Amino acid sequence: MELCDSSKRSFREVLGKGAMKTVYKAFDEVMGIEVAWNQVRLNDVFHSPVELQRLYSEVHLLKDLNHPSIMKFHSSWVDPDRRTFNFITELFTSGTLRE
Repeated sequence: MELCDSSKRSFREVLGKGAMKTVYKAFDEVMGIEVAWNQVRLNDVFHSPVELQRLYSEVHLLKDLNHPSIMKFHSSWVDPDRRTFNFITELFTSGTLRE
């Protein structure tokens, strides 16, 4: 997944932050769409095997699901230099999860 220069700036726009991950807005130059860049700092996850398993379960579940009501999973990778696990999903631009 290649990010263009303008999306690198928007990569810093935080869409949400939780106990395990931070979600940024980014742009997939190949597909020509905005996406959600989910980044998990591995140091934060390795506090317990349960937390690591929860992360892997979320990603594998998303990867295998294909339903119009569930966000699409695009790709994932580990960045060993930054000690992060990254995965790209569909971006929802309006409303909340409850809506």
